[in-house]
Amino acid sequence: MRNIILLALALVASPAAAQTTRPAPMPSQASGSASGVAVIAGVGQANSVNIVNGGTAGFAVLYDSATIPADGALTPSLIRWCMPIAINQGIRDGFGTPLYFYNGLSAFVSSTSCTTKAAVAYGFAAAQVQGQ
Repeated sequence: MRNIILLALALVASPAAAQTTRPAPMPSQASGSASGVAVIAGVGQANSVNIVNGGTAGFAVLYDSATIPADGALTPSLIRWCMPIAINQGIRDGFGTPLYFYNGLSAFVSSTSCTTKAAVAYGFAAAQVQGQ
């Protein structure tokens, strides 16, 4: 009887085997332009970002939108990340806790502030993201 119980337990899927796994983060990257770059559309998370600036100091921004916003005031609730960036400098950040976005993700550099977009040319933007 004991052998039958042990055999039955061995045939039942273990909790680890029953868990679903998510795909590994898929890198998404694109070259920048004066208006920015739309990195991904839809729901997901950003695990890291790397932005290289051009000849104007400003603010590197990750924005929860599948399209690049027009110049002007930004919706504060859609700003996922913002950091000052110096002239001809790069900024890289690996997020300890992923940044979640719901509409998509766009990256750009603004010359004015984190809450107002005034596009500037920059050299490169890349983000490691995972869609859902």
